[in-house]
Parts: sequence; structure tokens; C-alpha cells
Amino acid sequence: MMGRSALVLLSAFFTRSVAAAPTDKGFQGFTNTCFNVSHKISDSGHGTNVALSAWCLDRDGLYFRQSSVRLNHCVGNDNGALVCGRRRRNFTSSCANCSFGEDSRLECDCRSNNGTVASASLNLDQ
Repeated sequence: MMGRSALVLLSAFFTRSVAAAPTDKGFQGFTNTCFNVSHKISDSGHGTNVALSAWCLDRDGLYFRQSSVRLNHCVGNDNGALVCGRRRRNFTSSCANCSFGEDSRLECDCRSNNGTVASASLNLDQ
């Protein structure tokens, strides 16, 4: 499960462009102030890139700005579970078959410490 500091970290990527600032409980739903949310998974010569993009209200709530985050910078694999946090990053090095489900949920098959692979998911909007 994702902790409070992890939620703040993910939301920090959006705070420059989003009206709602993070609290000690996290961003609490970027989809409330963003629209046209899109996800992109691409492979490059340097590995898999996973990005989340959206048009979000600015801090004053007057204008929409395009904002995006590379999820590999804040999402990691902790023994087969997708987590967000400063110490856990680069989930694509041990997770595969990633996709985006309903409600901005990232879903992957992730390897645990003992080598088994299981389905894992992380709601990016909480």
C-alpha cells in the first residue's frame, strides 16, 4: 500500500501546474482538476518508459496547462508490490506487461524477492 509521503512525491510532479496542492495525505485525486488524462508506455534503447500526462488547472484555478510525469522516477517494485516513494524507483526493471486500468490504475506483473511473478496494481489517483 502507498504511504502518505509516497503520495506527496507523485503529486509533486503535478503541483507546478495543478490547482490543488498536496496535503499530508497526498494529492487526493488529480483527476478532480485534470482532464484528457493519458498514459503512454514505450520501449527505447534505454528500457521501458511509462508516462502519465494530463491538462490540469493551474494553482489559481484559472488556466489549464499540460503536465506530465515519468512514472519510473517515483514508482517502484517492493517485493512484488507497486509502490510510490523516493527510495523505490524504476519499477520497469522488475515488472512487465504493464497497462493502465480503470480509475488511473497502473497494473503490471512484478517479480518478488524470491523470483515469483504476480499481478500488482497501484491507483495513481489516490
